[in-house]
Amino acid sequence: MFDPLIEPLVPLSLLRNVPTNPELSLYAEIVFDAVRLVRGKSLVTSNQPDVRAARYWIGAGDVGVVTFDACCAWLGWDAEHTRRAIFSTALAA
Repeated sequence: MFDPLIEPLVPLSLLRNVPTNPELSLYAEIVFDAVRLVRGKSLVTSNQPDVRAARYWIGAGDVGVVTFDACCAWLGWDAEHTRRAIFSTALAA
């Protein structure tokens, strides 16, 4: 379920709890899909509008029905710290 390239962003307690909690698994996958787009590792699409939308969603934090900040809160992650970690390792687009 977890991509080894982004697994360091996942706290160990989350690795134990997510598989038994479908809601948290969904939030984690939403964030990881955005991270994969930003890092150019997406299996689904790599078109620039999607990449820009993912960067904006992560950067703004409060965009959309399911926000990056809300996903991080449900997962027990600090949104700002997670955002910095994602963008510090993002490939230049």
